[in-house]
Amino acid sequence: MPRSSRLILLLLLMFCAHAHAQRSYFALYDQDTGLNVGEIAALAQDDTGFLWIGAHRGLIRFDGRTFVPWAPETLDEVVYQLLYGPNDELLVRGASGRGWRRTARGLDPLIGPDGKPVADLNSIAFDARGRLWAVLGTSLWRRDTSNWTRIDGRIPDVEVKHTPARQGVLDLAQ
Repeated sequence: MPRSSRLILLLLLMFCAHAHAQRSYFALYDQDTGLNVGEIAALAQDDTGFLWIGAHRGLIRFDGRTFVPWAPETLDEVVYQLLYGPNDELLVRGASGRGWRRTARGLDPLIGPDGKPVADLNSIAFDARGRLWAVLGTSLWRRDTSNWTRIDGRIPDVEVKHTPARQGVLDLAQ
């Protein structure tokens, strides 16, 4: 082997001596570690790092070590959707069609356009402006701060943005 090849090989071996394999870290959470909820149906993470778990028997908060049932006296049904949005608002949609808003003390009903707790919630989403969109029954509603507006029959043209790459995609950020 030529001297230059041996020198290159020696240099490569020196660099390889300091190379380490990347380690894989994972943790298994199950009923032995306090996660006794059956199937998980929804997940959300808030700005403080808490992981919120929507399960078959309600809402669970996980801080990285402990699983805490959140307001089990209020919510004992499948949580189908968790939505974290502006102003630290965590919204919950249950199998019954009811909606809740997380508070420091538990869960309060999500108040709908008629001033009453929603009972026919099918879907919820925040847009880029922080407005809440909700399908209540068969109607689409938008909440700006605390005022609800019904979107009649179809999504207005000003809410739809057609671009060649995203043709037909709803852009609620406008």
